[in-house]
Amino acid sequence: MHGINPTKLALGAIALTLGYVVVWLAGPLLLAEAPMWLGLPLWFWLSCIVAPIAFCLIAASWLRERGND
Repeated sequence: MHGINPTKLALGAIALTLGYVVVWLAGPLLLAEAPMWLGLPLWFWLSCIVAPIAFCLIAASWLRERGND
């Protein structure tokens, strides 16, 4: 792994995973009474669709930044 510190990579992966779990769990708890969109509750779209995409983009950006150091 040229240019990437494995320890920082592991800590970053753990932080992203914990962040994702918090967002995924918060969706149904905070948006239980939110309206439906395309036949599914809004929390589903935010927790199961938007959150993973956002965290993948954050991870890609973080790895690109770390790879340029």
